[in-house]
Amino acid sequence: MNTNKIGKHKTTVKRDGDTVTVRYWHTDVVTANLLTGEVTLNTGGWQSVTTKARMNQTSAEYNMGFSVYQKNWQLFARKSDGTEIPFEVARPMLGSLTIEELTSAAEGFNQKIENSAASPTNGSS
Repeated sequence: MNTNKIGKHKTTVKRDGDTVTVRYWHTDVVTANLLTGEVTLNTGGWQSVTTKARMNQTSAEYNMGFSVYQKNWQLFARKSDGTEIPFEVARPMLGSLTIEELTSAAEGFNQKIENSAASPTNGSS
């Protein structure tokens, strides 16, 4: 599995205004606000290897500065400065986490989009 590019199976990348969304199956697993740099990670209740891989691939491809991992059945995001953030404990079935002030996320998405064609990337197959 390529860890530096977002996988294409059942996955789409879409930009709508200042928001970029990576969807795997029917779940927006990564949503990034290009203005604020806020990133929301969402498992949709599916803590699968592929869901975590899509999150990590998005971070790697767009230089977003986080990684997602699981320890003792709990999901965590690790920011580039080493800070570990547990996914929201109050809503474990939804498995969502918002990382604020990840300005590199907005910069990474903007750079990638500027370097690509004006049309959105659609990797569904």
